[in-house]
Amino acid sequence: MLRSITDLLRLASMLLLGLHCYIYCYGSLHELGATSEILNKFLFKIGTHPAINNQLYLKGSVLGLLILALAGIRGKKM
Repeated sequence: MLRSITDLLRLASMLLLGLHCYIYCYGSLHELGATSEILNKFLFKIGTHPAINNQLYLKGSVLGLLILALAGIRGKKM
């Protein structure tokens, strides 16, 4: 049970990190033609949320989720 929760936290942090890279590297991605119209519409709808709009909040939430995921992992016994 705990393993699936930590996997979910890791997945959420990776999705937020990908979202962060997409938002702040949008100009370069648009020039390369690597943008998606569906993703653009989705981001336009949630773009007014303070956690997405502020760069520090987004990075902090990714870091917080990764710390929670790391806290749930047990080390290997030798």
